Amino acid sequence: MPEDTEIRELRDIDVQEVYEVALEAWQHTYADIYPSDFIQNYVNKNYDPVLLLRLLPLIQAGQHFFHVALAHSRVVGFCHIAQTKQGMELFRIYLRPAYIGKGIGRTLLRQGEEFIKSRGYHSYFCFVHKDNELGKSFYLRNGFTHLVENDQEDEWHMEKRLADV
Repeated sequence: MPEDTEIRELRDIDVQEVYEVALEAWQHTYADIYPSDFIQNYVNKNYDPVLLLRLLPLIQAGQHFFHVALAHSRVVGFCHIAQTKQGMELFRIYLRPAYIGKGIGRTLLRQGEEFIKSRGYHSYFCFVHKDNELGKSFYLRNGFTHLVENDQEDEWHMEKRLADV
């Protein structure tokens, strides 16, 4: 990870940049999978800064892990993990395309895993679109296994077992 990169908990001042990172990442990753208007609408709905602000109390209470990576005081990536009925779930991890391959995603993931272990969990899971080669490759390189039997529609179900808590 570049020396000038800082990772910390999401703050209210970050939500607009998190939205921008999500939009850049979706446009980069899903351009050949979804039409551009679908991407824009999806990001507008799911990464709306007002919606992200509502997560702050949950993050501050330790119920959600949501960290951002900053380079030169600018948000360049983020990772969001929380408990669901099925266990700990990685909801989202995205980077601005220019920052892919620099170890930032791996660092965010490792910090998220510390959060997971501190809550007594031995594994966690995520879903990744079956055509998202970048995402699938990232998860496989970082110790995830594809559990075909748990796939949903066009989404791969991936799980990672963690070292003993």
